[in-house]
Amino acid sequence: MAVIEFLGLAQSFTGVHEDTLPGSTLGTLLSAIAAKYPVFAQRSPALGELPVGLVACFNEREFTRDPATPVSDTDRILLMSADVGG
Repeated sequence: MAVIEFLGLAQSFTGVHEDTLPGSTLGTLLSAIAAKYPVFAQRSPALGELPVGLVACFNEREFTRDPATPVSDTDRILLMSADVGG
């Protein structure tokens, strides 16, 4: 299972800073987050999609919003505001 860090808005939607959840793609991982955290689900435009204004950062290297992005058990994924840093 991937480790997910929730920063800024993402943390306010979940109420936690970090969790470990299953998912083989970003979309399935987001669906698992939505199932566990109802406010996150309410903020998402559709199941398996990031709420508006958020972006996923994989292993501090790759930024994406693509639900088809593969997720491995060794990934660390930060969900953060898309405008962080400027």
